[in-house]
Amino acid sequence: MMKKILLLCAFYCALIAQLNAQKKWEYGFGSLNGIVNDIKNTSVTISRNETNNLLPIPAESQIIRLRVGNNKEANGGFSVSDSGTNFGTGAKLVMTSPQGSSTNKFSISNISGTPLFAVSFHIKFDSGTKGSYKFAIGKDTGDGKTPFSNTYDFSASAVLPTFLILQWDIAKTGYHLSVQQKDKSLIKVDASLNPNVSFVNGREYQVQIYANNTTEETLYYHQAKEYKIAAGASQIWIDDQLLHKSAAEPNFVTAELPANEAINAFVFLGEGTDDAKAYFDDFVYANYIKKLVRKIPQSKTDKIQKPDPTWGAGSVESYNKTASLFGKTDTPNLNVLKVLSCNVLKGFSGDLGIEQAFQEWIIERKPDVIAIQELNGFNPKRLEEFAKKMGYPFAVMHKEEGYPLGLLSKYPISNVKKIKDGMRHGILYGKILDYNFIITHLVSYTYQQRIKEVDSVVLKLVNEIPKNEKIIMMGDFNNMSPEDKQYYDNNPEKIKALVNSEKNNPGNTYLKNGKIDYTTIQKVLDAGFYDTYKIFNKHYDKSAPTKMKNHNNYTRIDYIWVNKNARPDCVDMFIVKDNLTDYMSDHYPTLLILKK
Repeated sequence: MMKKILLLCAFYCALIAQLNAQKKWEYGFGSLNGIVNDIKNTSVTISRNETNNLLPIPAESQIIRLRVGNNKEANGGFSVSDSGTNFGTGAKLVMTSPQGSSTNKFSISNISGTPLFAVSFHIKFDSGTKGSYKFAIGKDTGDGKTPFSNTYDFSASAVLPTFLILQWDIAKTGYHLSVQQKDKSLIKVDASLNPNVSFVNGREYQVQIYANNTTEETLYYHQAKEYKIAAGASQIWIDDQLLHKSAAEPNFVTAELPANEAINAFVFLGEGTDDAKAYFDDFVYANYIKKLVRKIPQSKTDKIQKPDPTWGAGSVESYNKTASLFGKTDTPNLNVLKVLSCNVLKGFSGDLGIEQAFQEWIIERKPDVIAIQELNGFNPKRLEEFAKKMGYPFAVMHKEEGYPLGLLSKYPISNVKKIKDGMRHGILYGKILDYNFIITHLVSYTYQQRIKEVDSVVLKLVNEIPKNEKIIMMGDFNNMSPEDKQYYDNNPEKIKALVNSEKNNPGNTYLKNGKIDYTTIQKVLDAGFYDTYKIFNKHYDKSAPTKMKNHNNYTRIDYIWVNKNARPDCVDMFIVKDNLTDYMSDHYPTLLILKK
């Protein structure tokens, strides 16, 4: 028995270590224009120790190399340009391939790799009628003796530390994509099996690759759907179309790299062309492929839940309202304004699958305004692109570090204010139509800090807004409301859970003299704000935790408030509960419906 326990402990320790090591990175090419390298037989290297006046440094200890080959003919080179494509914002890297037999290469190496790897990027081919482009992932030893970091090419005769090679052969009729097999043969992607995938000059594409260099089949999630990758295989997506090697077979068994070796580098190269160009940008890569650490159940219609013995009718009311008022609709109600507030748990926990599932969910449900807390890992550029994919032309973000806030809108956002001083997470303010929007996220640690934040910063901003204006204030307030006290104070299990939480999290305080401190929310109520949930819902319901957490320390701490001028415009408000929000974050979103 003891041996089994020790083995189980070892397994979980290894699992936890693996989860902690899971990382995702992004690399764009800045915003400047100019030539990076066009000098024959030279490399430009960018790292923490070697900077470049045009390109940003990569993450952590990663190394970028831009190599121009040693040809007698035209060598081409690398430049950055903010024009030439519709994808991304700012500059894109432009690679002009050499006309001779040597190669030009862009690579990123020294990634904290594992046998599981995912990468996505945007690409556009421009001009050219001969030669080839290749993209490869594999292992770089760091000693300059692999094609990822030296002058060698990826010839079919060489023994290569690669896991996958994609090859685009240029012809007058277009670009023909092949995948190199372990035996060095090229498997041309069959157009009849992949009718929606073709490469032509001037078109823009997104490429996504999931690679499994383990000895076991593994799962991943793409747009919230489950897929299986065979051991030692890759699956490849082009513009969200899964490539098929043969009928019903998406696994390209490409592993020249020994099983279980870490994939820690990728490279893009061009050779033998006639001045052909490639634009690429928006590299996102990760040392894991389970993009959804937690699976989000999906169904065509959201199931109405049975009453929960703890929260009773309030939970059912939330699911019912979500299905009827915020479900999938083809004809949005133009007479109302839907305002959604959501805490997305550290930038969707860094999981692209969750992020994509959220985007699809938003596109279907079409809220007009979205206030987001915990946009970890985002920057203004990425938020703008994220918003545009969902149909929101206006997006603002108040900071990049810590736990950022964001505001997305289908209508212009004016008078933007970004407040950081006096708060751990901050305030984002903007005016949309005739509403003053205040998005905030109060500190989680102590009720004393929350009182200070709401007193000295949040309500100070409120007092700067003219008295005759409409105000909507929302976000994660991390404090329970005195209007809910009957559901907390009379429940010994709830108080016990808070006592234990304080013991397990030294420095956190929720209780004052053994009772919940409601002062933070009482101050908001005293300032003349209405808790819209209490206006439209008869029964208590929790906003946290969701089903992704197994603890029972339930709470309602996510609010949408309105002042007396906005109160007459309110039509309904509810906590958004469905198959996606049960698992998307540890908080449920909240939705306010207003009449226009």
